[in-house]
Amino acid sequence: MKTRDLKQVTGEGLAARGQSLRPGYTMIEVMMGMAVLAVGATGIVALQKTAALGTVTSRNLTNATSVSRSVIEMAESEAGTWTSNTAPGLPTGNWLGTALATPDVWVRPNLSGFSLDLEPLDVSAPTAPVAYCTQVRASWLGNPTPGPGNTGATAIRLEVRTLFARAPRDVDDECAAAPSTITALFGGTNQTYGTTSRNESEYGLVQLTTVLRRNQ
Repeated sequence: MKTRDLKQVTGEGLAARGQSLRPGYTMIEVMMGMAVLAVGATGIVALQKTAALGTVTSRNLTNATSVSRSVIEMAESEAGTWTSNTAPGLPTGNWLGTALATPDVWVRPNLSGFSLDLEPLDVSAPTAPVAYCTQVRASWLGNPTPGPGNTGATAIRLEVRTLFARAPRDVDDECAAAPSTITALFGGTNQTYGTTSRNESEYGLVQLTTVLRRNQ
């Protein structure tokens, strides 16, 4: 075979004649590929957003539970000064003392706000954004009034609830509002905090219950 004929059946020969062994992509094929890539990227972004929100919610649940447990521990410590159901034998601390001052009602002690680092904050003048808001309610287990032959009920049920926003934001306004608004909020009634109307789905709530006995 002559050299000229050999070049004609090889890639070198075809390239020399302006031909290619590999076909190219049409504009339609490129656009379809980009569309598929965009759909996949959108799904990945949405998945990352959901995963991030789930991580925030999980962290908030853990922190809110830790806050509620620490409040219970502080209330247990206050119960050590509870020697009778009348003053001066009643506890006077921030948690149990405040709750027993108005039994059967959710109350907001001064140090009921907590920062993202779980530091206690005075809700009347917080020094950092309030990430978790805690309220307490005490109920006597029996008649608290002393009578002939008895010293009154010797135990109470203490409920502790800690509120947080599901979205990464503070709850300063919610913590400064009356505790009854939180009860109404989780009863299905929208509440206005600051200038914004809020509903139950925007919040998480951890509620723990314990029984405390008088130090007899």
